[in-house]
Amino acid sequence: MRSRGLRGRASLLILLACAGCVGCAAPNDRPRYIYTPEEFRAELVERAPELAGRDIEVPFELGEGAIALAHETTRTMPRGPERIEALVRLLHTPPPKGFGLRYQAASSQSAAKTLELGEGDCVALASVLVGLGRSLGWPIYYAEARVDQKEIHREEDLAIRAGHMVVLIATKSVRAVVDFTGPVRGYRAHVIDDLEAYAHLLNNRAAEQILDDLEAARPPDWERALEGFALATRVAPDLDRAWNNQGVALARLGRLDDARNAYARALLVNADFDSTQKNLVVLETRSRGETSIQETPAP
Repeated sequence: MRSRGLRGRASLLILLACAGCVGCAAPNDRPRYIYTPEEFRAELVERAPELAGRDIEVPFELGEGAIALAHETTRTMPRGPERIEALVRLLHTPPPKGFGLRYQAASSQSAAKTLELGEGDCVALASVLVGLGRSLGWPIYYAEARVDQKEIHREEDLAIRAGHMVVLIATKSVRAVVDFTGPVRGYRAHVIDDLEAYAHLLNNRAAEQILDDLEAARPPDWERALEGFALATRVAPDLDRAWNNQGVALARLGRLDDARNAYARALLVNADFDSTQKNLVVLETRSRGETSIQETPAP
C-alpha cells in the first residue's frame, strides 16, 4: 500500500475452536511453511545461487533483547486470546515496556530493521510479530489477505494495485488473524511460507524505489528495479505481482518481447490479474508507437 502517516492500532480477530472456519485458511494444503533462520538462508541460496556468500537477511530474525521482552511480557499471561493480545500490544506500546512501532506505508523491512526504524508497512510489522511469536514457540504464519474489494492507488502516472499482509496464529483451540491497518475486513487470510513472504518484501522494495524516484522527480532506475522484481520471482516463482512488475520494468527498458513473457507468466499464475491484463494492452499500444498509456506495477 502507498500512503503516508500513521494508522490505528493493530486489529485482532480471534475465532475460538474454529477448525476450517470462514475467515482464515488453515495451513494444511502445502507441506512447508515455517523455516528456521538457518534453513531459510540455505533455501534462499538454493533458489537464488547468486546470494551465496552474502550476508543474507532473514525477515523474521530478531535479537535477544526483543525476544527477552516478548517472553517477559507474555510469561504470566493465560494461554489463549489474552496472551496473543498481550504480544500484539507489545508492538505498539512505547518503550521501555514495548517497541513503540508505527504503521508506515512504503517501508518494507526485515523485523530487525523495523525495530531499529520504529516503523514499517504490513509486511514489516508482520515479520516482527512472526519473529516474536516463533521465539515463544507459537504456530504463527505469514498470510496474504485476499480482500473482496480491490484497492487502487495512484502515484503520478502509475496505477498501483495494493496487496496486504496479515498474520495468522493457529492452535487447536484458537485461530487469530492480526491486521496492522485497522479493523479486520472481509477476507480470507491465505497462509504463505516464509520464502514467499520474503519475495513480497523484495517486490515491495523495488516498487517503492520507483515510486520514490517519481515523487522526487528523478528518472526511475528501472534496471535496479528489474533486479529486485526478478529476484522476487526466483524466490517465489508463483508471485504474480512480481512477474507483472518485472514486465513493467522490461517494457520501460524497451525489452518488449521479454516483457510479454513476464506478463504471460503472471497470467499463467493468475489469469484474472487485472493489472497484467491492462499492461498487455499498454504494451501492444506502445509496440505500435503509441505511448500515452503507462504500465501498472502492483506492489
